[in-house]
Amino acid sequence: MKNLHPILASSLAILLALCMSGSIPALPVAEHYGAPEAPCPLSDDERAVLEALNANRRAKLAPQSSLMAIAREHAQDMAEAGYVNPVSKKLGTLEYRLARSGVSAAAVRYAVLKVGQVVDLTAELKATLAGLQGFDATHVGIGVGKAGAPPASFIAFIAVQQRATLAPFPIRPREGQMCTLKGRLADGLTTPKLIVATPKGDLAEANVVAQDDGSFQATAPFDQGPGRYELRLIAHDRTGPLVTDHVISYVGVPYPDPPAEPTPPRAPAPIAKPPMPAKAAKPAKPDLTGLSPAQQLIASINAARQEKGLRELAVNDDLMRIAGQNCTHMIRADRPADEWANGLIKASRIKCQSHQVILFVSPTVPEPARLEAVLKPAYTDIGAAIVRGADSAKHGKGKLWGTVILMAR
Repeated sequence: MKNLHPILASSLAILLALCMSGSIPALPVAEHYGAPEAPCPLSDDERAVLEALNANRRAKLAPQSSLMAIAREHAQDMAEAGYVNPVSKKLGTLEYRLARSGVSAAAVRYAVLKVGQVVDLTAELKATLAGLQGFDATHVGIGVGKAGAPPASFIAFIAVQQRATLAPFPIRPREGQMCTLKGRLADGLTTPKLIVATPKGDLAEANVVAQDDGSFQATAPFDQGPGRYELRLIAHDRTGPLVTDHVISYVGVPYPDPPAEPTPPRAPAPIAKPPMPAKAAKPAKPDLTGLSPAQQLIASINAARQEKGLRELAVNDDLMRIAGQNCTHMIRADRPADEWANGLIKASRIKCQSHQVILFVSPTVPEPARLEAVLKPAYTDIGAAIVRGADSAKHGKGKLWGTVILMAR
């Protein structure tokens, strides 16, 4: 493997909305979601939703067994627990289960919805399909749970853009094991590269052997100690490099349980105030007990926005990961720098209207008032990372290096 200043990109998760009723029993949280190519019979309601989605598409969306199992599991959990959120307290995030199931596509979109009754799908899906413009999804998972009297339908939908077909790859290899990733790129893609991020934070490029027909194989060594390894498969199309697949493996440690404190959901639309409202009490300061410095900062920022009457920023897993990479880069370079974060955001092709990267080097976590941009109404998503550095002639001893990324969808 050779050292590389690589392009790492992250998956995208944004809006879709659906409606229908009926479900198939959910599966337990584990790797047992079924092979992606396994037969996937649909319920009548799922078939109706799929037909509506494909009505005006030249390239039809195909149901995939693993995606269907995850979507059904989530829809059933929403129905049983009575919530509408892409994050489950019991099951964790959808990204967590996609990674654990072996679904590696880097381009992912999902949505959840609750409806009271069956409605005209064609009319309902107009806004949903508008959200798919520019996203050439190839495979889908649809789940529908039902609960209550009269019954309400809880919908979970996952769409992926499969740019490469990969052979099964271990998500829990042995320490020191050499594993071969085999696959074939979709038409129009060339020059595959495999980037490996080790538990130590190092980045390297694995050796890749590619053929003219799009097939390839790459050998990745898991020899940098126990922990989490991230593999990113990068290919090139006519516009440049893009990440096709993202594989997460754990070496020498158990695969982690679902996140105990899942990513907070995006704040709902504000509810109209009643006439002559009483003066609102000043929001209480958030409880920061047990939170990491980055989590403390995000909680304080959202509390400050709430006090100003602004929407809460949704914690974006992709931005959190990019912020962490940028902090590592700054410490190595011994200077505040945002080119790493901006490069990753650009390479990942995250669809957004705008973004801003805020940097700081400070003895303590700064107050939100010092970071003026976090109070701008247009922003919807946030990612942050704070890393304590070692002694530095330029910045002193043990200061906090921080990256905050704001995004407007």
